[in-house]
Amino acid sequence: MVGQAPTAEQAGVAGAGKHGGIYRLWTVAGVLGAITALRLLYLSVFPFDLGAEEAQYWVWAQDFAFGYYSKPPMVAWIIMATTGICGDGVACIKLAVPLIHLLTALTVYGIGRRLFDERVGFFSALLYGTLPAVSFSAAIISTDPPLLLFWALALYGLVRALDDGSWRWWLLTGFGIGLGLMSKYAMAYFVLSLAVYFAFPGAHRAALLSPRLGAAMVLAGALYLPNIVWNANNGFVSFAHTAANANLAGPLINPGEFLDFLAAQFAVFGPILFAALLVCLLSRRAWTGDRRYRLLASFTFPTLALVLGLALLSRANANWAAPAYVAGTVLVTGWALERGRRLIVTASLALHLVLAFALFGATLIEGGAADLVSAARFDPFKRVQGWRQLGDAVSRVSARFPGVPLLFDQRRLMAELIYYVEPHPFDALKWDPDGRINDHFDLTRGLERSGDAGAKDKGQAHLLVTLSADTSAITSRYSHSRLLARIRTPIGKHRHREVRIIYLEDFLGY
Repeated sequence: MVGQAPTAEQAGVAGAGKHGGIYRLWTVAGVLGAITALRLLYLSVFPFDLGAEEAQYWVWAQDFAFGYYSKPPMVAWIIMATTGICGDGVACIKLAVPLIHLLTALTVYGIGRRLFDERVGFFSALLYGTLPAVSFSAAIISTDPPLLLFWALALYGLVRALDDGSWRWWLLTGFGIGLGLMSKYAMAYFVLSLAVYFAFPGAHRAALLSPRLGAAMVLAGALYLPNIVWNANNGFVSFAHTAANANLAGPLINPGEFLDFLAAQFAVFGPILFAALLVCLLSRRAWTGDRRYRLLASFTFPTLALVLGLALLSRANANWAAPAYVAGTVLVTGWALERGRRLIVTASLALHLVLAFALFGATLIEGGAADLVSAARFDPFKRVQGWRQLGDAVSRVSARFPGVPLLFDQRRLMAELIYYVEPHPFDALKWDPDGRINDHFDLTRGLERSGDAGAKDKGQAHLLVTLSADTSAITSRYSHSRLLARIRTPIGKHRHREVRIIYLEDFLGY
C-alpha cells in the first residue's frame, strides 16, 4: 500500500460501517451529477459571447490536426466532437467542460478513497468539484479541464500501481500522462512530481527499475509523439511560444507579480483551503513518515513552487498552478479529517457553493450586477460582450462585397469574427508584413502565404476589419482604399468597442 494505513478495501469497509454508507461512490456521483446538471442548464442560458481564446479554439476545430500554434490539439478535438453532435452554438462548444469536471471530481474521489477512506474521498470530490476555479471555468472551454482530468487519471493509476504493481495501473498512468501532454504542456509537471516522489528514501524505489514503469513512459511518449512530429514539421512553434510565454527576458525579480500570483491562489483554490494547504506543505508530516502525505505533497508542491518561482522571475497566470490542486485537495481533506478538523472542510465547501451561486447569479442578472461591475475600472465581462452584435454588423457590410476576403491585423478580433460573421469567413486572412509567426493565423492564414509564394494575393481586394485608428501601414500597400463603416458595439455600461471596415483595392505586396 502507498501509505501506512489499512488497505483500500479495508478502509472502505470500515468507512461504510462507521458512516452508514453515506460516503459511497453513488452518493458523491449523485451530488456532483446534480451540480453538473445545473452547470449544463446555465450554459443553455449563458448570457455572454465566446471569449477570443474560445473562438480561436473553435476555428482550430474546423481543421483536424495534431497540433496548433500555441497548444496541443486536445481542446480542438473536444470541440470537434461536441459540435459534431449538437452544432456550433456557444452552449455546444462549451458542452464538454462540466462533464469533464464531473469525471475529474469522481477520479479525485477514487484517489482519496484509495489512500484514506470513503469519507476523505467523498469530501475531496465535493471540494474539488466546487473549487472556485472549477466553478469559474465550468462555463469556459479551455485547455485546463482536459489537463486536470488526465492528471487525475494518471495520479489514480499511479496510486493503484504503487499498491499492487499491476500492469493495467501503470498503463493507466502512462495513458494519463500522454493524453495530458496532448492537452497542455503543463502535464510535464507530473513527470517532475514523479521524480520528486521517487527521490525520497523508501518511496517505492524498486518501481524505478520496473519494466512496468518503463512501459508506462513508452505509452505516454507514443501518445504524445504525433504532436512532436507536428511541431517538427512547423518549426517547433508551440514550444517556442511556450518558452516566450514565460517572458524571462525582462527584469529577473518581480515581487509584485509574485504577490499577485500568490494572492490569486486564495481565489483559485479557495481562501480556507489554500491557507490549510500551505500549512500542510510546510509541515514535517507532509514529507516524513506517512507516505500517503508524501505522495500527495510531491504532486502538489513542485508545480506550485515552480510557478511561484516563475511569477517571481517574470509573471504567471493564476491558472498555471492548477494541476497542483488535484492532489492538493486530497492532501488537505485527509489532513483535516484525520485530525478532527472537519470545520475546515465543511466551511470551505459552504464558501465554495456561495461563491459559485454568486458568480453565476451575477452573470445572469441582466442590467444588474454585471452592469455594476462593468461600470467599475475592472470589468471581468468586457471581453465576452458585444461580439455577436459586431458580427452581425460586419456580416451586413461583407455581404455587399461577395468574394472579397476579410483581412485582420489582430488575432483576437479575427478569431471572434470568423465565428460571429455569417457565413463564417474561413477564407479570412491575417496581415503579417514581417513574416513572423506570432499566432496560428500567421501560420495558416497569413496574407501572401495563402498561395504559391503569395502570387494569388497580389492585385486582390480585401476588406480590412480593424480596431486600429492608424492603418496607414496597411492602406499604403494598396492602390486605393476607402472607409466603409465605423461600427460601435456596447461592451458594458458606458463602454464601447469601435471597429473600422476599410475597402482595400489592388494589393501591391508588402
